Amino acid sequence: MELGIGAGDGRGDHRASGLAFPSTAELVRILEEAVELVKKSWTEPSTTFQGRYYSLEQSVNEPKPVQQPHPPVLVGGHGETHLLRAVAGHSDICNIGFEMSLVEHQSKMEILQRHCDELGRDPSGIEVTHNTRVVIAESQRQFEVLVAQGAASANVSLADYKKSLSQAIAGTPEQCIQQLSRYVDEGIHYFFLLFPDPISGESLELFASEVMSHFAIIQE
Repeated sequence: MELGIGAGDGRGDHRASGLAFPSTAELVRILEEAVELVKKSWTEPSTTFQGRYYSLEQSVNEPKPVQQPHPPVLVGGHGETHLLRAVAGHSDICNIGFEMSLVEHQSKMEILQRHCDELGRDPSGIEVTHNTRVVIAESQRQFEVLVAQGAASANVSLADYKKSLSQAIAGTPEQCIQQLSRYVDEGIHYFFLLFPDPISGESLELFASEVMSHFAIIQE
């Protein structure tokens, strides 16, 4: 199990509930305090916690997690000033962007490195993930059909839809393997893969049998 958490950006949700929408800095402080509280609840027999946003008095959380010292914490978000500081301080895994190029990944990693340096943490202890869409078809002809369907569903031109896929994992299984390999070769091994809605069982089976199996053999 992993705990995935972010600072949230639901301004409309807050207003619909009659709540003030905090600044980005405060949202991240709330996130950091929440993660600190959760970790204490996972690891202490009983938890007393007095924070700025949360408080507990002799709270008992049983049974404890099987994973030790606790399940990994995944912090999601891309803000460089506040959110990446929270990643440096509290996360085991980070999801810091959508369909980023390797150059963009490197830029974020340099900022994360600075936050880690300030906190005295080795950034190699934080697993970096890649978040992307997948459009896969057995042949180039079938891929073009899927692209046309995607453009129609999104109500955009075919050219604009193809352009939007420039940083996605898209094409035949061989092309998808080549695109993913660029990230794997740079040390990224954890992927969030988003398939077009409604998700095609054929696409999932093709990706699993041709693409996932390729990387499974490499890992072995």
